[in-house]
Amino acid sequence: MKKKLLACLSLMMVLIVGMSLSVSAYQPGYDGLEDIRWFGGYNPDSGLSVMSDVPKGVRCVFKYDATIMWANRVVAGWDYDISDTDSAKKGKIPSEEGIYVHLTDLKWDVPKPSPANKEPASSIMITVAATQGGWSDGRALMFWIRKDSTGHNVLCVLRGTDPNESVGQFVLNPNFVDLDETIGNDLHFWMRRTDANTWTIKSTGNVITLDDKTQVSERFIEMNKLAVSLGTWNSSSAVEYTVSELWSYNCIEYDPANPPAFVKSVRSQ
Repeated sequence: MKKKLLACLSLMMVLIVGMSLSVSAYQPGYDGLEDIRWFGGYNPDSGLSVMSDVPKGVRCVFKYDATIMWANRVVAGWDYDISDTDSAKKGKIPSEEGIYVHLTDLKWDVPKPSPANKEPASSIMITVAATQGGWSDGRALMFWIRKDSTGHNVLCVLRGTDPNESVGQFVLNPNFVDLDETIGNDLHFWMRRTDANTWTIKSTGNVITLDDKTQVSERFIEMNKLAVSLGTWNSSSAVEYTVSELWSYNCIEYDPANPPAFVKSVRSQ
């Protein structure tokens, strides 16, 4: 009986260790994120962007600064591949895998309206760019998710501008799109190709589509050297969250041959 109990305990320990290893294999690590706010005389030593390793991934704290519209950003990964070349010979279609970001334990409280700020909003910006750390200073698609003082969410898709272009028109989707499903303290973001002409963006339970020719491929000359940046944009308050998952085709955060459960589930959709 004692031997059987010890054997069972040993097996449980092996399973627990195995599960821990499989989780840590694809969680982002602090050394994989960089503070890359190079514009406007910004000094990274100001401490406006603070990152630290936590059990679920990387905790990002973006402090509020009323003088800076563009707020904070960190580059969370680069050289992501959503082309269809299957250069890594994984037997998958990169564009259908897309790019997935999972943010947990969100804190983005909105201050009450005041005479100085009659329509306050907290915001999260998820950017996919053709250059490492690209924002408006690169060929990028910028997904601006805002929450107002009533808790209502809206999404605006911005078109980043290349340094060789004039600023032009940032907004791709006319104005803001209302998000029917409220985003609480957990955000799933997934961008993937759904047919030859369309890319689908899922933000938790909300869905929008982008045209490939005029909106997506127009931004990304090369679909296999994309970067992901995370941060805020014109937020009325501090924002913080944990980056718990981040992946794309051939992504360094996990082994594509043995992906986490979420990747397996979306591959079947």
